[in-house]
Amino acid sequence: MRSSIARNVRRFRVMKGLNQGGLAEKAGISRNAYRSIETGSSEPRTDNLERIAKALDVSVLDLVREVPELTSLRFRSRKSLTAQQRALQEDLVTRFALWLSDFKGLEEMLEIKSIQSPSGRPNASPEEQATHVRETLGVGEASPIIDITDLLEEAGIKLHLAPVRLDSFFGMSVSEADHGPAMSINTARTIPVERRIFSTAHELGHLIMHRDSYDGSDRVEDPNEEKEADQFAGYFLMPGPAFGQIWNEIRGLHFVDRVMKVKRYFQVSYRTVLVRLIEMGKLDNSIWRDFHGYYKRHVGRSLSHNKEPFPLAEPDFEEDKLDHLVRNALEKEIISLDRAAEILGLGLDDMRERVRSWEVAR
Repeated sequence: MRSSIARNVRRFRVMKGLNQGGLAEKAGISRNAYRSIETGSSEPRTDNLERIAKALDVSVLDLVREVPELTSLRFRSRKSLTAQQRALQEDLVTRFALWLSDFKGLEEMLEIKSIQSPSGRPNASPEEQATHVRETLGVGEASPIIDITDLLEEAGIKLHLAPVRLDSFFGMSVSEADHGPAMSINTARTIPVERRIFSTAHELGHLIMHRDSYDGSDRVEDPNEEKEADQFAGYFLMPGPAFGQIWNEIRGLHFVDRVMKVKRYFQVSYRTVLVRLIEMGKLDNSIWRDFHGYYKRHVGRSLSHNKEPFPLAEPDFEEDKLDHLVRNALEKEIISLDRAAEILGLGLDDMRERVRSWEVAR
């Protein structure tokens, strides 16, 4: 218990940008008392925990809850992180671990058997792997993937969607060893829906092609593995034959409109379309400089480096499997309303409103 409290207290403190003395003062306890809690050297008093929780704007349960260890986590850092960014990363991993534990618990209570998730082909290229997985999931070679979240959830892959203020983080995943396969995707508002979809396909590529890298360590990412996962994602979302057919069918459009139409059709970023055209030899790397000029002359405004033009909307990327399990467990009286709210991260009033909404159309 002490170690869990110490870990949780430190994580929340660093996330809030506080030092030990600052949090102790805000909580109204001595620095020595606080230090003994964060180091795990003594059993914390209940009133001190309550004061710390209030100072951090979290619940006491958040401070005492034991977090399962993820032994197969595949998390790669793209750059060195500050202490606060590290705390945000640790918080995300913690939320992911707790979410997986809740998910698995509901499956066991409802006696739901695990689904065999798709597997790869030995020694196949990323494009061949993507084609194979699409066939396994029943997606035609010429069809766009309309709802990647629904497709993967139906295939037995758990999706944890959570916002985190880390611009260097897009997604991470775990294998079956941690109740997976599962992935956590960053859904911060600064990350376009197109990027979230691509990150989901990217993590799927890792799950299919890089099983040996799921060892639970936080290492610097392997450039070759990242490139292969990117290639897998590109062909999984935008298969070669379908891309070629659509690109030729709209050849009379302005180049910018052509790129945007393909982008919307396959639910990818305009950059993914340009990368494909470069791979096909239709463009060279000068397009990264020239495209901004084409866009401004045609659309009448500059292309922002941080925003996706003609973006998809938030509802284009949502998961709903856990919500379905929670409703089943509630209706079978396996869990309480309070527990349902806790699992879904909702306030009790919001949970009651959701339950009332279910009566509109059963």
